[in-house]
Amino acid sequence: MGRLTEQDEQGNWCVKGLPWKDTYVGQVITENTQEKIYGALCKLKDYEDSGLDPEEAYRLKERDTAKKPDYEGDGYDNEGNIIYDTWVCPNCEEHYEVDYDNYDFCPKCGQRLDWSE
Repeated sequence: MGRLTEQDEQGNWCVKGLPWKDTYVGQVITENTQEKIYGALCKLKDYEDSGLDPEEAYRLKERDTAKKPDYEGDGYDNEGNIIYDTWVCPNCEEHYEVDYDNYDFCPKCGQRLDWSE
């Protein structure tokens, strides 16, 4: 979902596409004003119906942003390279076996994982 609000050059916040001056007392409510306010109220209603507070919504967004897991090794191969046998969740730091536990999300905390190189 895109932002419903925007900030002008003077630092004033308003509903996106609805200049702040159009909301002053005494202004005629145009069709554009009515549509913008109604759209913002509908989105606000949907957000409030989710039951989430702003901090919870932020945490969910962060958790759904893919992060690369860390790797840990406990030995070396014949050529002196570290053998990585464990990956570690970047969020909760839970450890999992590389050869057996490859998930799109951490099983413990739900953090989305990025396995790209």
